[in-house]
Amino acid sequence: MMLLHWSPRSPFVHKVMVALEETGLRLGVELTRSVVPTEDPEHVIWSVNPLGQIPTLVLDDGRALYDSLVICMYLDEASGKGILLPADGGKRIDTLRRHALGNGLIEDMVLWLIERFAPAERQVAARLVRYGIKLQKTLAAIEADPDLRNPSRFDVGDIAIATALAYIEFRRLKPGWQTEFPQTAGWFAQVNDRPSMVAARLQDG
Repeated sequence: MMLLHWSPRSPFVHKVMVALEETGLRLGVELTRSVVPTEDPEHVIWSVNPLGQIPTLVLDDGRALYDSLVICMYLDEASGKGILLPADGGKRIDTLRRHALGNGLIEDMVLWLIERFAPAERQVAARLVRYGIKLQKTLAAIEADPDLRNPSRFDVGDIAIATALAYIEFRRLKPGWQTEFPQTAGWFAQVNDRPSMVAARLQDG
């Protein structure tokens, strides 16, 4: 059985959990809670991932896969379904383009949250402003482009964008964003009710 180093609070793990549900492979993966970042050099995460990051998926043969996109690609291939990343060149690039947008927003929102929780004397005002601009611009881009929120499709690009929005909700990074971006909010409400998204809900604990 495969082993996933996991946390219910990580948006990067969330992407993998949604992929596991979508591909039907969830029951073949054991979850182990790994707290990162860790300064304990003996923590088990270092033995499987020298970067000390989650998600990390340990395969049956002992190999470890890092990075949520790599793990999602592996799951898509292992399932034989080809539903997360199209084989067709043009569609594949479009999927990866949308993934880059969603994943980039996730990365920025995690850094924004860290900056906001830092002691006041260590906060950098310019960073706080910059992350806020990135969020506003990305939400506006999703609102303006129907292809970024196509309800008839749910590949790894859609999972990344949906996860970014779920993380914004989870951490209350922009209360009331749904009113300003109603088309995006409608799409998110629809995909957020998918069984895979429900099963992978972000939560503290």
